[in-house]
Amino acid sequence: GPDSEKRAPAPVIKRDAPVTPPSPNVERDVKPAPTVVVSQAQLASEARAVIESFAHAVESRNLGLVRAMLPGISSQYEKDLSELFEGSKSVRVTLNGVSLARGASSYDPTPGTRTAVTAAVTFRVVPARGNALPPSNDLWPVTLLREANGWKLVQVSASP
Repeated sequence: GPDSEKRAPAPVIKRDAPVTPPSPNVERDVKPAPTVVVSQAQLASEARAVIESFAHAVESRNLGLVRAMLPGISSQYEKDLSELFEGSKSVRVTLNGVSLARGASSYDPTPGTRTAVTAAVTFRVVPARGNALPPSNDLWPVTLLREANGWKLVQVSASP
């Protein structure tokens, strides 16, 4: 009758379709890496740790170590540091604090993004000859790049 024309055809079920077991080399259930929620406090703490490592590299008076921490170091800054290292018996850098730069509202946890901060430091230099110089306080504008495994220094505009 007229009702039989309106019915949808029954689905075809193949019961004898071959099932290929997955090869042991094939990665199964490949899921994108979960988005890890990182608190602003943790991001700030990680940023401070990277800047502290840079300060220790400066204290080591080892230009190679400084270059490893800051691959994009400007030739002028490298020259200034080189002169400081050669003319000093010791260099101490105390990191007094790190704050977001003016205009930055938060640390961006997204890989590939940059965050601008200001590091407040105190320099204590003992020259190769003579007495220790009075401590000098300085503000370092720092640009950090967020990578999957943490922060990387992109720029430190410090004047030793």
